[in-house]
Amino acid sequence: MRNFNGATSPPVVSRVEGQYITFIYCIDSRLFLDAPGSRLANGGVPDVNRRWRTVREHTVHSTPASHARAPEGLTVDIASETLQGGNVSFLQTSVNNGATWVNLPATRSISHLIPAYGNAPATILVRYRGTAMFLESAPVAVALPARSAPALLASNVVFDGLTETIVLNDSGLLEYRRGTDGNWIPVPSGQASIPVTIGASSVTYQVRRQAASGDFTSNIVSVTVNVRAAAPNVTYRPATDNVGNFSTLMEFSLDDGDTWTRAAATVLSRSDIGDDAVTMHVRVAATATVAASNVRILEIPGLTPVPTGLGIDFIREVVTGVAPGMQSSTNGTTWTNITTDELNIATMIPAVNAANVTLRIRVAATATNPASNAAEVILTPRVPAPVAANVRFDSLTETVLLNDTMEHRIGTTGVWTPVPQDATSVPVTLGTAAATHQVRVRGTADRFPSLALSLTIPGRAAAPNANYRPATDDIGVVSAAMEFSVDGGTTWTRVTGTTITRAALGQNPVTVYVRTAATASVAMSATRVVEVPAGPANAPTGLVIDHVREVITGVAPGMQSSTNGIHWANITTNELNIDAMIPAVNAANVTLRIRVAATATAPASNIAEIILTPRVPTPLAANVRFDGFTESILLSDTMEYRVGTTGVWTPVPQGQTSAPVNLGTANVTHQVRVRGTADRFPSAVLSVTVPRRVVAPNASYHAATDAIVSVSTAMEFSLDGGTTWIRATGTTIPRAVLGHDAVTVYVRTAATATAPPSDILILNVPARVIAANMLLSVEDDYVEFPHLPEADADEEPSYLPEVDTDEEPSYLPEVDADDEPSSLPEVDAGEEPSYVPDAGADEESSYLPEIDANERPSHSPEVDAGEEPSY
Repeated sequence: MRNFNGATSPPVVSRVEGQYITFIYCIDSRLFLDAPGSRLANGGVPDVNRRWRTVREHTVHSTPASHARAPEGLTVDIASETLQGGNVSFLQTSVNNGATWVNLPATRSISHLIPAYGNAPATILVRYRGTAMFLESAPVAVALPARSAPALLASNVVFDGLTETIVLNDSGLLEYRRGTDGNWIPVPSGQASIPVTIGASSVTYQVRRQAASGDFTSNIVSVTVNVRAAAPNVTYRPATDNVGNFSTLMEFSLDDGDTWTRAAATVLSRSDIGDDAVTMHVRVAATATVAASNVRILEIPGLTPVPTGLGIDFIREVVTGVAPGMQSSTNGTTWTNITTDELNIATMIPAVNAANVTLRIRVAATATNPASNAAEVILTPRVPAPVAANVRFDSLTETVLLNDTMEHRIGTTGVWTPVPQDATSVPVTLGTAAATHQVRVRGTADRFPSLALSLTIPGRAAAPNANYRPATDDIGVVSAAMEFSVDGGTTWTRVTGTTITRAALGQNPVTVYVRTAATASVAMSATRVVEVPAGPANAPTGLVIDHVREVITGVAPGMQSSTNGIHWANITTNELNIDAMIPAVNAANVTLRIRVAATATAPASNIAEIILTPRVPTPLAANVRFDGFTESILLSDTMEYRVGTTGVWTPVPQGQTSAPVNLGTANVTHQVRVRGTADRFPSAVLSVTVPRRVVAPNASYHAATDAIVSVSTAMEFSLDGGTTWIRATGTTIPRAVLGHDAVTVYVRTAATATAPPSDILILNVPARVIAANMLLSVEDDYVEFPHLPEADADEEPSYLPEVDTDEEPSYLPEVDADDEPSSLPEVDAGEEPSYVPDAGADEESSYLPEIDANERPSHSPEVDAGEEPSY
């Protein structure tokens, strides 16, 4: 490498980091890489006897180019079977001549590389592995001798659970150790087993054959000695007085472990234990491969004495002499705890003629003590039970029928009450719900009472929902199954229908009791109390019919009306409108009923009746109609009418046969009827529709044809402001009919017998314009043009070119619609045209006489506008 900055020594590698190399340029000496795995000897510091100094460091990008130095001083430790020497962190070994390399374990163990017994010695290669700084080193060969000692068979080194030793079935010189890293202990010559200690955790014992001097030992056989199994989960069960959770793999000792007995079943009973208290040791027995488990110690209590002093009370059906903590059983298998000083045995006693029952009593087991042996009590059969037909509930008397050999009680518990001597029934009190009563034949000094006969005593039904109804002045919601009393319950009367009427109650205020009557199977219900006020008040008075206005006067709010005596309508005013109630012509009279309405506390009053007679006849529709020509309703002076369906009726004046109407923008209903009299009601109403006036027709003045067009023969017109009307005869109204002067024309659709005339269309038709150079003759109020060919009224004259109806005639120059003709001087829009230049608006033309603006043009001297033109 080239020297820089005048340095006298070449640069040397100072650091190698990945692919970066740092060079140090020295003055005095060159630095060398030291042992493999280091960067520089002494961290880059040279020998202290050499003097040098760094001139410059320079780092360049490169790749490792140097091999690490081969490992030195490698040796094999025969005893520990490890490779010694070198830096273990970087050593690798190969047993296939460098084809595959494996890192040396941190323990330096090479046991896995040693040839097995009988194989030839082996040579392994050892090297330093490559790093980021160095390439791998050159390999070094290390010789490994084969194991000279014969292999030790695992089947000859086994653990024996019965003796808790490792049995050695090999005649060679062996050695062993506890664990995998302790000192090896030679097995004395002739010893066939190795004692082991079973601890709190499993432990491995290793055994091998001793080696000859300078050679490896045999292979190692490992034996795992497991921890001693947990003590079995056996328990003493006082309730069953045995030891449970047992199995035939267990053994027990009753002498603190001196002797052990193998269990023959899954339960140790009292016969296996004995009657006395004892301490029991239990363990899982050892096998050829497993040591005995830890020991479980059980304290087994002794038996409790049998109960004494028990007695039978046949009358009360109890066993005396018992106490809480005892148990009873009728089969010796199922036991029931006793919680009192007497045991009720009613359900245990045998029926009549049945076999005796053996009742067993014992002291119950506790959490620590077994149950005692049982004492036996013999229960004899009962006396015969009563016959159900002779014991029943009588709902009419509300008693239970029975005899004096019996006793009874309410419900299924409680005290039994004997029936008094010679009594044949006992009273019962009915509640709101059904109740059970029991009856039985009484027991004797040495016989139990009979079985109980249960009777269902029905509950007293709820009181009926009867109530006083002021509207009908009776008590409703009753039936023939009920009865009532008006004297406080002393006497009762059966209801005969669905109501209790005022006739049965009387006119005075009264308190009424109502109940459902008793039957042979059902007792009477509870009683309902109903307060009934005094009877109805007198009927209303002062009622008057107003036939003309169709009302009843003399009524007032709080009263009611009815036309059938069933359905009543409230009256809210001081007059009752009766138009809907009045009978039609020739119909039968209607009886109108008036009463004061019932209140929450008082009935309705008695009823006043009013006779409503039929109406007068209704007018004929053919005689009452709208007339479009007169715009009135045709009728007679016996009638009256009104606009709409409400409002005031207007009488038709005497001698008048029609009534005028005002036409609107919509149809209007008018009503007509024959007037009522002092004792007869007006007739029914006849409705007449007055049609609206239709809109004016769509006719218009057509200048081109000088006529009014879009008319029909259904229309009419007036030229005198509507005083007289002329019926149209075609589809136009021509100039000949209108006259030559300007005129205001009224046009409308003519009236018919059923429709009025339409609205009026007003058209302003201008005067007819006559050219100055044309000869005119006047005859019969219209202008004749003798030199023109005859033409249709709607067509243009044949000698004129076709023009738009709004344009000027073609013989005039084309001008704007708002302009004057070009041959005339400019004049005011309101002036007459003039053929004389510079003529004033009010001046006459030079060759025409002065004419009025509304007159027809004339070549004659000035004439009156109403006269015929003159030639």
